[in-house]
Amino acid sequence: MKVNRKTLSAAILGAAFTLPTAAAGQAIDFDRGTDMNAVGETVRDGASAEKWPFVMVGNSLRATRDCKFFAFRAGDLLVSPPALLQSSVYRTVCEQYAGKEHCYDELVRTEKRNVTVTLRGNRTMLPWERDVFNVCLKDTAVTVEVDEASHRYKIGKKAGPDTYEVQAVAAGKLTTEPDWAGISVASWNISAQSGGLELALKDKWAAVYGKGKDEKTLIKVTLKMAKAHWFDPVILEKEFLLSPADVYSMDFSKYALEFRQPLEFGQKYFAQWGFKRKGKLSKESFINGGETERIFLPLP
Repeated sequence: MKVNRKTLSAAILGAAFTLPTAAAGQAIDFDRGTDMNAVGETVRDGASAEKWPFVMVGNSLRATRDCKFFAFRAGDLLVSPPALLQSSVYRTVCEQYAGKEHCYDELVRTEKRNVTVTLRGNRTMLPWERDVFNVCLKDTAVTVEVDEASHRYKIGKKAGPDTYEVQAVAAGKLTTEPDWAGISVASWNISAQSGGLELALKDKWAAVYGKGKDEKTLIKVTLKMAKAHWFDPVILEKEFLLSPADVYSMDFSKYALEFRQPLEFGQKYFAQWGFKRKGKLSKESFINGGETERIFLPLP
């Protein structure tokens, strides 16, 4: 019978240090030599799963991932406060007892990095824009993802003795989404001048968009009658293309000839509205502003 040397060596060591002397018979004397056939019999007799625990350590390592977001707005400092990232590295250890395998994760080491993000290059942020970077540590690897950006950024990394610095260098302006909360309802009531329904919207960023000669604001309004337990009939749908202004006022009495049906006194009415920035400063995404409260149209 052929015997693998590594297997035989392991068997000899196990017989020498694990098996009781009474069970093994004569103890092995390495200096004087021994009967290897007797050793083989001893190993076979004592190798039951109930008496021999077996430990297996996995070759692969598993590391946890720790991430932090770093956000910048217009006027913020160009260097973020440091944030601590920690990654724990584990290996899987399995043991067999009584023929059953039991596995657990064993901590090998913990990696730590104090991380900062530094912005460099020429940057011109709009007041509502943000630059957001997601920095992660997994084992010894630091990765960076740009989550929001007002500019194209080239990412560099610099490991220091105390701080790991992420450098984001601006490389050109991006056209971003407009501020979704940039326009809101200023008033929705009955006009004191005309007696008609009037909607006024206020623009938070009129001064910013007003600096661009080609900038316009498109406002879409749908006037509806409120009907309980029924569909709300549409009275008017209309778009207004306007120059940027602090307030956009729309008196619906001026468009009575475009109504799909005449207004009824004593009924409730509301307006659904939204807007779009048209020009070069922002993307031309339509923003749904929602709807106004229901108001009664009083008797004349």
